[in-house]
Amino acid sequence: MKKSAKITLLAGLLLVSSAKVNNSNVLVNTKYNLEELTTIPIVIPINFKKIEQKNSSDIFPKFEALESQKSLEKEEPKILEEIDIYEKYKEFKHPDELPQILKHANNMGVEPELLMAMRHAENGGKGKEYGVLSNGEKYDNNKGYTLDGKFYLYVDEKEKQLYWAAITVRKNIERFKNDHKDHKDFISFLASRYAPIGVKNDPNGLNKNWGPNVKFLYEKFKN
Repeated sequence: MKKSAKITLLAGLLLVSSAKVNNSNVLVNTKYNLEELTTIPIVIPINFKKIEQKNSSDIFPKFEALESQKSLEKEEPKILEEIDIYEKYKEFKHPDELPQILKHANNMGVEPELLMAMRHAENGGKGKEYGVLSNGEKYDNNKGYTLDGKFYLYVDEKEKQLYWAAITVRKNIERFKNDHKDHKDFISFLASRYAPIGVKNDPNGLNKNWGPNVKFLYEKFKN
């Protein structure tokens, strides 16, 4: 009988990772027996400690939730932030790309809304999603990037395009700070380098629309 109870207890602990929350989503310290706990939905990992049984006839030991309200409050913003990304940028046509855009924007210190606007404006095919063209061996031989001191391989050509678009924006922010007398804003400055007018690879003259389109989309995503 003792062996059976032990197995049941271990199974119960595998199922338990939550304590009751009140209407304001604040964790409250509540004591449960194991039967009650196994029916509670999983919300967050909880540490439990065994406390003294009041009645020796109890089949299962009782447990007390130890997770503090402060710890719960630290976790909630991360969950909400992940959920809100897709609502905030619901006009972006490539929502599956948002996590990587936010990652590289943060890594480079640039605005994700600008990268999103560039993605929309270029809307290139496979390997040209951001309109980045190979500059020879430097681009072709580039296999990954460094983040927080660690090297990561690109998951695909699209991420490589994104990384190079982000680093191009970063470098041009520095150039803009030093010399922008011929441009009233950063996006027009960036357009003169990212999509210059009159180049051979733009026979239809579409580059003239790049700056206005990116600015419109950037302001749309910002709002």
